[in-house]
Amino acid sequence: MTKMRSYLLRGAVLVFASALVLFAGLIFIQITSSEQTIINLPQCLFIASLYAALALGLRLALRLYQWIALVDSSGRFSDSIRLVIASVKRLSMRISLVLLGILPKFYLMADSGDAPGLLFVGLGVVVLPLVVYLTAVLGKLQNQGLQEQPNRV
Repeated sequence: MTKMRSYLLRGAVLVFASALVLFAGLIFIQITSSEQTIINLPQCLFIASLYAALALGLRLALRLYQWIALVDSSGRFSDSIRLVIASVKRLSMRISLVLLGILPKFYLMADSGDAPGLLFVGLGVVVLPLVVYLTAVLGKLQNQGLQEQPNRV
């Protein structure tokens, strides 16, 4: 990997991690400074899910940074890189599962505001990490299929 591309990817991962930390701070400020905060089960589940997803997102950023560093240092895929890739896949699946906790709050907001499209926004947030996981799994299956396929002339 060229040095410029490596620095660009590392910078993108750092921007991603910084955005997660900023988002966590904004959520905290909103929760603590709001005068009309109603604490109910969907609200608590929403907050807990967001902070758990943010923690997993920071861990994912760390794994991506490790992945870039390993590829940059060795220049080829080794067993340690495969372990980091597997960890990235598992983390993206965990993020998607944790984000299921935001759906009750999105349902209440959509119901109270008579905006059914808001529920689809919540589903989109949940499905996005799942798409990353499924894409990685399908890519792995494709590579296995190509390796098992006999050479055709």
